[in-house]
Amino acid sequence: MAKAAQILAKIHNVTENFDVNINKKRNIFTEVERFLKIEKNIIQKIEQGEEFLKEVEHYTNWAKRNITNNVIIHNDYRPANVLFKGSEVEAVIDFD
Repeated sequence: MAKAAQILAKIHNVTENFDVNINKKRNIFTEVERFLKIEKNIIQKIEQGEEFLKEVEHYTNWAKRNITNNVIIHNDYRPANVLFKGSEVEAVIDFD
């Protein structure tokens, strides 16, 4: 999977200077905010849930303030979305 991660990093780097003007309703921040809305459920089900949520909020706020570039991201990165030819990564698929 290290090779798949390298390919994903290349995609991010190549798209860093794209002039992306997409008015999608869903992005990494909306996903985190949706996650934070179920806060009570998280606190009850995850050990040290309250501390975890505070860290997620802290890093999300930092990212909103400091990340100014747009890149293409993969919202569903998992082994099923990586194609192999033998033991080599051939492609990463299923981008939103």
